Formats: sequence, structure tokens, C-alpha cells
Amino acid sequence: MATALDFGMSDRTTAVHDLATAIERNTVQWLRPGFPVRDADAVALLEGYQSVRPLTPVESKALPALLPLVHAEFALSELGYFHGVTRSTENTRLAYEYYVGHAEWFSGKSGQRLLDLVRRHQGTDDSRAAIDPSLPTEVIAFGRTAPCRPAAPTNTP
Repeated sequence: MATALDFGMSDRTTAVHDLATAIERNTVQWLRPGFPVRDADAVALLEGYQSVRPLTPVESKALPALLPLVHAEFALSELGYFHGVTRSTENTRLAYEYYVGHAEWFSGKSGQRLLDLVRRHQGTDDSRAAIDPSLPTEVIAFGRTAPCRPAAPTNTP
């Protein structure tokens, strides 16, 4: 075995969520100054994954949007751990700074470059356009169906 991917933080979500987790955890070098991205590794993950299980058009459009979200999910779990388990104010503050800083990174030049790389590879360069009305209006998570868009108000008393 040459390489092992750790999908340990993945849960009962979707395959595209797992792929986003793998890309975010293995290509962004969060512990190096400036958080450089290993572009070749991102492309290798995309191509390797899709050689076994190609993404649907909807998954391809969702993938770039999921990258910042899977990181936020991890960062929030760290906040919960340091605040709730260790009760360390210092580490909780550090985890919060990590969460905010990395969220800002995804909206900055380097983060957008990674998201654009994924969009180009997936053929979804138009992903910044308006939401496609043909996309599903609900998602299935944890075995339940939930709306993707706010439901219209009801007149129930």
C-alpha cells in the first residue's frame, strides 16, 4: 500500500461530502504558512475517485460548495471539544480563530483558486451563476428528507 485516505471524520452523509472531506483534509496544507494547496493532489483525488465512481452533474456542482463547509464542520467540532470537554478557554479561543481564519481563507485568493480548480475539473465553471431551477429542492441526510430552500409560509394557526 502506497497511500491510505482517512475518511474517519466522514459520517452518514453523501459520497460527494466524503470526497470534499478528502480533498480539504489532504490537499490544503493547513499547518504551513499561507496554507498552500497541493493542486496535483487535488486533481489526483478527483480523477482517482471518479475512475471508480463518477459524480453526477448535481454532485459535481455541489462539490466546490462543500469544501468550505466540511472544513467548518471540523473546526466547529474542535470548538465543541475545547469548550465542552477540556473547558480550556485558551484552546477554545484558538479554535475559534482557526475557524474564522480558515473560513476567510476560502473566500480569499488561495481558497478561491482551489474552488476554481475543482470547478474547472468538474466542468462547472458556471457554478457562480444563479441556482439552477432544475436542481433538486430537497436533500436526504441521516435517512430523512429536508428542503434545500425555505418552504413557503403556511396559514396554519
